[in-house]
Amino acid sequence: MAAATVDGEDIINTLPEIVLVHIFSFLSIDERAVLIEVCKLWYQIIQESPRLAYSCTIRLFSHLPSASDDQVNKRRVGRVIPQALIAAQRRLVNTSSTVAVVPSTDANLIYYAFIYNYVKRFEYDVRHLHISIEQQDKTCQYVLCRLLTLFNHENRQIQTFTLHFIGKNPLMMKCIDIIDSLRSFFHHHSQSIIVCDLSGVMFSLDDDTCTILAKYNPHLRSLNLQDQSLVCCITPYALMQTIDSLKHLTELWVDRVSVTDEALQLLLQTDRDELKHLGIRIRREEKYSDDTNPQLWRQLRERYPNLRMTLDFGLTTPLHRIAEYLKPETRLPVQTLILNTPIRVFNELILAAQSYHETLENVFIRTTGQWVIARSEPVNRAILYLAEHCHNLKTLYCDCGLDETIIRYIHELHPHLMEPGASKLLEYDTPTHNIPQEEMADLFG
Repeated sequence: MAAATVDGEDIINTLPEIVLVHIFSFLSIDERAVLIEVCKLWYQIIQESPRLAYSCTIRLFSHLPSASDDQVNKRRVGRVIPQALIAAQRRLVNTSSTVAVVPSTDANLIYYAFIYNYVKRFEYDVRHLHISIEQQDKTCQYVLCRLLTLFNHENRQIQTFTLHFIGKNPLMMKCIDIIDSLRSFFHHHSQSIIVCDLSGVMFSLDDDTCTILAKYNPHLRSLNLQDQSLVCCITPYALMQTIDSLKHLTELWVDRVSVTDEALQLLLQTDRDELKHLGIRIRREEKYSDDTNPQLWRQLRERYPNLRMTLDFGLTTPLHRIAEYLKPETRLPVQTLILNTPIRVFNELILAAQSYHETLENVFIRTTGQWVIARSEPVNRAILYLAEHCHNLKTLYCDCGLDETIIRYIHELHPHLMEPGASKLLEYDTPTHNIPQEEMADLFG
């Protein structure tokens, strides 16, 4: 398609530089590498604009052995760096020690040289740092550690930090180097991180990492500690230390197993900023923890009248524990409800509608077809009851098959759910695990 032109000149190049910077800021750094070959103006913006470096999205994918592998490239959009740039980086590496290739890394670090050099050039300007990594690749791990080390100086200005694993963990994978680099990254005196999201990591966050993060970043306002490991390793004492150190927290996501009465009492202190959102994830390990005092939850709601909560029930949560948290007596101001269970829930949905009808806005139900294939009339009634009583409903995702009349009536009650991305209401099940029917009997003994 030909580019739109005005008097023979591309429209995009007639835009002010600040507009181009804003457009380019939505691209990850490896995607920006492609832009420098388009024209001189874009080259100057990418290579010389500190304002563009305010927001850095870094994607560390495994090295591609061949740029002609179309099947692989479709899964690595933006990862393939032009050959001319690779040749230039190879010459740079041969004449400089900027990126050192160590014996423990198998792949060629030239493919990550543009990312490394870009971050190093603007290490004093980066405000928002978002990193996605295929953690099973040793070279990606090494590059991540090198990138985090770049910011171990007193003049950094990072306010937002996100780390997300996008690969699959090998069996018994150790992330000691990444954990050590994270601790050094958090161990910083001059500038506190404001927003930190570690929900995407697939190793268990430990007490030392959390306490270092809290001690040296006292102005944190948003903190997500719900990592993707199977077991939460953050002890209640470490969470108490974290809460006590971070007086300005307005958003906090943690696992229920770490929450105690003492932690809730710390959140009730009068010298704290207003808590606006509290995310609690509940999994099987929670059944080994002590119950919290329901009175403290009510006091928390009275202390913070604008508080909203996210309740995330994991796949291994015992069904009776789900019902206990949905009781009206707790009076939790739940805004988002996530139900991840292999059992079809209907009484629990009705209970949630009765307890949270004033505040509930987002509902995600993943229960389906793993065990049962056909539609369920009780689930249909429960979803309908939920839609009728929760007048503030904004998002509704349900993996269970629903009757067409039910879906039509829900859309009449909440027309905005017909907008793209607002809901997923299906007339048939979409199982997350496809189980052959001949194997179904084995599941039920």
